[in-house]
Amino acid sequence: TILIAISSYIQIEMWIVTFLFAISLIITTSIYLLISKNKFKVLLNTIKRAPYSLIPFVLSMFVIVLSLNNIGITSLISDFFNSFSEVFSFGVGGAIIANLINNIPMSVLFSNIIETVNVTVRHEAIYSTIIGSNLGAFLTPVGALAGIMFTDLVHKQEIEFSFKTFIKYGCIISIPTIIVALSVLSFII
Repeated sequence: TILIAISSYIQIEMWIVTFLFAISLIITTSIYLLISKNKFKVLLNTIKRAPYSLIPFVLSMFVIVLSLNNIGITSLISDFFNSFSEVFSFGVGGAIIANLINNIPMSVLFSNIIETVNVTVRHEAIYSTIIGSNLGAFLTPVGALAGIMFTDLVHKQEIEFSFKTFIKYGCIISIPTIIVALSVLSFII
């Protein structure tokens, strides 16, 4: 986690850090299983249970984000957001868009949008986007990969927890929290 946080400062891509640690985890687990004379079934079951079905979803969202950037939609979104308070437009807009395309591709999209924002309000846009991305993820299961994985797990366990129930609890938690967080940010910036 520390290396991921500082990866941009030490000129290493995040995917390289996570890939290397995933490989090292598989290697150390294999060594442990060999030494303890346990079967590799635990490791194989874990690898089999990984959420591979999410890969096409996430990749398609990144394709959409890159396409929006290439055709100039990011500039239009930036112009629209700049016509309002940067703090609330980027924060609320980020929360809404995170629930349409997921908060990870939304962050990539907004990083492109923020590059076109006036330098004098760039900090407001950055901090608001962080709030919108993180707190907006609680609104619907689509908002974050964790929400998608959660709904998949409860479905597999045959636990009654609908999309509508998730949104109901999400609204109770995320909407007031986003409003308070953006209000405080607006006050201190």
